[in-house]
Amino acid sequence: MQANRSRAVRRGLAATGVLAAALAAAGAATSANAATTTRSAGAAASTPRCHTADLAAHLRQLDPSAGNRHAVLTLENTSGRTCHTRGHAGMQLRASTGTALPTKAVWVGGGGSTVTIKPGHRAYTRLDWGVVPSGGEPVTGRCEPTPARLAVTPPDERTQRTVTWPYGPVCGHGAIDSQPLRAGSGPAY
Repeated sequence: MQANRSRAVRRGLAATGVLAAALAAAGAATSANAATTTRSAGAAASTPRCHTADLAAHLRQLDPSAGNRHAVLTLENTSGRTCHTRGHAGMQLRASTGTALPTKAVWVGGGGSTVTIKPGHRAYTRLDWGVVPSGGEPVTGRCEPTPARLAVTPPDERTQRTVTWPYGPVCGHGAIDSQPLRAGSGPAY
């Protein structure tokens, strides 16, 4: 009986050793994966930030809804290098003379995540605004002056790209909702 107990203990220790070896191997694999993830994150962090000079701005109208209008604003990487951006674009409606018109960029959807933009690729945000007067705006005629252009400031930049604004007045004292930039060209509808 003592011999059987000794064999059982040895088998248990052997199994424990196998289990320990398996756990050690799994731990090593996890550490290797963590190192790979860290290197990947480090590689993404080494991509330079997109500057205004790297980007071209484009607007594309989407289907309207009752009392609202929608468009996609894209920032295209026109540089010869990959860059990244994160967050919301700044906006200022302008008259044909360049004069600033009432504009309230309303940032919705949180801070967003980092978007890497390869040369020739785009990041986008959807723009939403009202065409029904509100907050003391005139109910006859135009609610606000008609903009000719939209000045777009990429995230973390101080200079703008200007695009034509063919969509008429922006009611609500120039309020335009926008989401954080995302990779791609945005919806087609």
